[in-house]
Amino acid sequence: MKKTGLVKAAQVLGIIAGVMGLLPLLSPWFMVLIFLAYLIGIVGIILGVIAIVKKHEKAIVATIISVVGVVIIFAVPRIFAERLAEKAVESVANVAGAAMGAANAAANAAASWE
Repeated sequence: MKKTGLVKAAQVLGIIAGVMGLLPLLSPWFMVLIFLAYLIGIVGIILGVIAIVKKHEKAIVATIISVVGVVIIFAVPRIFAERLAEKAVESVANVAGAAMGAANAAANAAASWE
């Protein structure tokens, strides 16, 4: 049996959702696409389920591809947020260390004037 348009659509939407879910790893500017990727992935899952109900061949594969796309979309922002938080903590630690160094230098200079 040939793939129907429903199965092809579910596969394509799942792949598009997965790719759009991975784009934020390349640049933070792609985070704006996450909402659109959610919608595309969910539509892919719905079309895949409809194809399964209609007993189309390979509909399960299309649905799995869409589900994997949605899982990627959920995972990537969390990974991105964790990286961003680590960088922020590191930056704050560097600033705090520099401030402490400056405070110690000022205290030493003041002590030497006495």
